Amino acid sequence: MQTTSQSPSVHCDILLAGDGKRLGQVHVAPGGGLEPWSTPIAVIANGEGPTLLLTGAVHGDEYEGPIALSRLIRETGPEAIRGRIIVMPFLNMPALAAAQRRSPQDGLDLNRVFPGRADGQPSEMLAHWICETLVPVSDAVLDCHTGGVNTSWIPLAMMHPLPDPDLHDRTLAFLKSLRSPLAIVLNESDKGGMFDSHVEGQGKPFVCCEFGGGMLMPATLDVAITCVDNALIHFGIKDGTPSVPAGSPWAEPRMVQMEDLSDAVFCEIDGLYEPVVDIGSAVTGGQVVGVVHPLDLVSPPTVIAAPSDGLLFYRRAKSRVGPGERLIMVAHEI
Repeated sequence: MQTTSQSPSVHCDILLAGDGKRLGQVHVAPGGGLEPWSTPIAVIANGEGPTLLLTGAVHGDEYEGPIALSRLIRETGPEAIRGRIIVMPFLNMPALAAAQRRSPQDGLDLNRVFPGRADGQPSEMLAHWICETLVPVSDAVLDCHTGGVNTSWIPLAMMHPLPDPDLHDRTLAFLKSLRSPLAIVLNESDKGGMFDSHVEGQGKPFVCCEFGGGMLMPATLDVAITCVDNALIHFGIKDGTPSVPAGSPWAEPRMVQMEDLSDAVFCEIDGLYEPVVDIGSAVTGGQVVGVVHPLDLVSPPTVIAAPSDGLLFYRRAKSRVGPGERLIMVAHEI
């Protein structure tokens, strides 16, 4: 494969401003002998109104968001909206092409390097360009994820607890408007470099969706399509009434919270994780929800117990586990 020695740069080949529908590419030239690459971007705008930034495939093994957002681009013309949507459905193209969470170019998790660096690794360069170019012109961000191959979630939308009461309330209204099966206020203070945290630091609402995990299913894709549509309705970009996804396990969305990491259980040994209770189940504190089987015939299995009463909304999907990996999380009704 040929490489290039051009100077590191990121640029977009379409204008963000102005009415109409424009399809283009964001070009990443990492330099240093690394192969350049590009990822699609769409701008659809019509007159005055808010700007919503929608992103998918921040991790390359997550598919509901990219499909829902690419459908949105194909099916939406400027006459159908007020304001502007900026859509990047395949954000981390190297990782998506490799069907893996991290970019194969630098081994970095894109969602742990924000706000990035203009002179950094390719993932950091892209994060820096997003923060410098897209976030300043956006009023809010919807970031579409799933658990990928490693984790399973009840399809949900999440936000962080925010110290600014006004921003918290605006983000909470955005969160609830998506009508996802589960809406959660989740403390992720243990994670640095997140896209969420950068946007929140700019005083703008950010909602992250986790549409499932493992294999893409019709029900989880339906949740993604419905949430994207409801986001446009919430901001007045599109006319309509918010709807509840047909794939929801409940008649109405449920609002829950996880205040800190005391409601998460982490693995302590190398082994194979056997789930005993699946996501969506009500659990009680001390209840056995899983077992980690060691990779030998001498050591005893490690029993995984629920840390508290609540709803098991997340579990490890990939059975091969190691020390420090998160196995389960429990949320509580608000």
